Amino acid sequence: MAKVFALLAAKTDEIRVTHWRLLQTYHPRWHVFGRFGAGGGFWITPPLVFQDVRRLVAEAANGKRYRLIGEPGMASMAASFVECCATFDARLACTVDVTADFLDLRRRMVGEGSDGSQGEGGR
Repeated sequence: MAKVFALLAAKTDEIRVTHWRLLQTYHPRWHVFGRFGAGGGFWITPPLVFQDVRRLVAEAANGKRYRLIGEPGMASMAASFVECCATFDARLACTVDVTADFLDLRRRMVGEGSDGSQGEGGR
């Protein structure tokens, strides 16, 4: 199954992220936290500059595209990750989990049935 996921990601140039959460840092920019790739570890993206709300695809400032797979992960995991990072940069302690805001925006956009699937999440 891991080979299938790898092939799908290679064909679409998208990195699959499971157990994902959206976080807004002090910048204030949004980032995806989650498990990257099949069997990969937990990490966080560079700042997001584009999101396709309908398809759950985000593009980071470095040009890489991330597809959010399944339901969001546990908020406590993202909070623990942020807490560890804040040890090195105290400004990260004010990071906010904006996953609920994103899902609310998605519900409103998808529920309206609009063709405009691009949302502005990476402020």
